[in-house]
Amino acid sequence: MDGAFVGKSDIKWGRVDDKSLIVNLNENKDLVIDKDGGTVNIKIVENSIEIYNHRFIVQESDSLYIKPSFPNLPVIIRCKSNLSILPKKKLSAFVQVPLYLSIYSGNKNSKDLLYEMPLTKLSKSYLGDPETGEISYSLESDLFYNYTEYNVNNRSVYCKISITNKTSTVMNFERMILRVPNFNIYEGEGIYFSNPQAINYIGRDVSNQMTIKKLPPNTGFPLKLVGEARESIDSSLLRKSFYFIKNIYNT
Repeated sequence: MDGAFVGKSDIKWGRVDDKSLIVNLNENKDLVIDKDGGTVNIKIVENSIEIYNHRFIVQESDSLYIKPSFPNLPVIIRCKSNLSILPKKKLSAFVQVPLYLSIYSGNKNSKDLLYEMPLTKLSKSYLGDPETGEISYSLESDLFYNYTEYNVNNRSVYCKISITNKTSTVMNFERMILRVPNFNIYEGEGIYFSNPQAINYIGRDVSNQMTIKKLPPNTGFPLKLVGEARESIDSSLLRKSFYFIKNIYNT
């Protein structure tokens, strides 16, 4: 990712080779990055009006990079349609998670984060009770069997999940948690993937068995690591894999 890379969308991830770069965020909003010697200006312009401006003093010889990142909080996934997993059956699917855009200053071996922002706004939720709960994002997804069923783009990362219903009763899917700060990001053919996440569902009111795999999914083409996880894995949090409607509070 340290060379000039162009994905399957309009974001040119990688090193910024021009002194000025405009990234279109949506129909009315642009991110503008200007470097003049040891000064970097980062602006957000909406409807031709500047709504954000931050100046950074950097090493004059350093380069700028824009890199993909996962959201900084876990993401609660809601399926767009009703979904049930029969006893002893397994669901394998992909979740499409919007990326963050992160701007760095530095060189190939050492980079400092200047600024980051979500490419798609996610609503926040609160998981669990007031004492032990945690803040997260909320996302509705189709849970397609193959990532190619999405409108594949380089503003999203595709997370492979598997859920095995180990119980003798039907599991009605309501909400599940993706601990995306623990995921790496891999790239291949201009598409981004995460580590797969596997869950053994053993009951609604017990701690289920979640595993975040260390290797990327098998896509049929080579993948390379382009973004390391924000946080190391906390085994105590991995047991919290499903959250049901009574424990979700949207904000």
